[in-house]
Amino acid sequence: MFPRNYFFMKSKGFTLIELLVVIAIIGILASVVMGSLNTARNNAADAAIKSNLTGVRSAASIWYDDNGFVYASTDFTLGTCPTSATTGNIFADAKILSAITGAITQSGFSAAAGSQCVALADAWAVAVQLKTGGTAGDTIPDAWCVDSVGASRAYTYAALGPETIVDAINGDTCNN
Repeated sequence: MFPRNYFFMKSKGFTLIELLVVIAIIGILASVVMGSLNTARNNAADAAIKSNLTGVRSAASIWYDDNGFVYASTDFTLGTCPTSATTGNIFADAKILSAITGAITQSGFSAAAGSQCVALADAWAVAVQLKTGGTAGDTIPDAWCVDSVGASRAYTYAALGPETIVDAINGDTCNN
């Protein structure tokens, strides 16, 4: 009925258990890699925000020289950064506006929730929420700010009070 060596034959291939173990290991490794990629993606977005805002400083200096040594003949009072050109201040410049819009896009926030700008005759400042921003009171920087006096710094929300991006700029300079 059965061949003589039927019970002693070696089977070729893998058992179901072996295949399931290998698939589980691959799944675990894939989830670890995906977590690392998300962190790297967020850090890259923060670098893009910082780079865009650094470009604003150069373009604002050119604007200052080309427009009678003022950053604004029409003040842009402290508030949400513009997403379309304004008149009479540095936010009318396409390069500046593009850099700010690019930074806001990288942050993943809307302009209203993640940015603050001010432009006066003799000073300006721009702050944008970082993609990896922490929560109030921790040590992780929440926003990046650049201004006309050369500041280019992270801003971390304090634990006391409901601080937001609005607090990143003090008057017309980056808050410490």
